[in-house]
This record gives sequence, structure tokens and C-alpha cells, in this order.
Amino acid sequence: MTEIERRRKENGYTQQYMANEIDTSIGCYNMYENNQRKIPRDKAILIAKVLNCVLDDICVPSNFTASEIEAKEINN
Repeated sequence: MTEIERRRKENGYTQQYMANEIDTSIGCYNMYENNQRKIPRDKAILIAKVLNCVLDDICVPSNFTASEIEAKEINN
């Protein structure tokens, strides 16, 4: 179970609810949650907001695309 899934279930949210909240399809959200698809940074931020946590709580750098990692490193 991923951290996103654990926190989602802890809050009593369905995958459909999460997908609606971040404006994506349930299939796409499912892939994000199960590490089958990279999570765009803007969607990861929305997921963290819905789950009432910070981005670092739910995502490790490998979940982001290479360009987003590079941008984060440049900005730090």
C-alpha cells in the first residue's frame, strides 16, 4: 500500500472522490496512487492538499518527472 493510498483510506475517501478533487480520471488517479504513472507536480500538490498533508509526506522524488526534479533542484 502506498502512502497516498494509506492516507486516502484513513480519511475515508474513495479513488473517485480523489480523482474529482484533482480534476483527473479515476483511471489516471489509480495509476498515480499505485506508482504506475508519474505524478505531475501540480497534481501531487493537489493530492497533498486534499489529504491535509505536505508534499514530502506522500511523494518521493522518483514520483516526479525528471524536468520537475531538475526545476526543484535549481530553485533550491
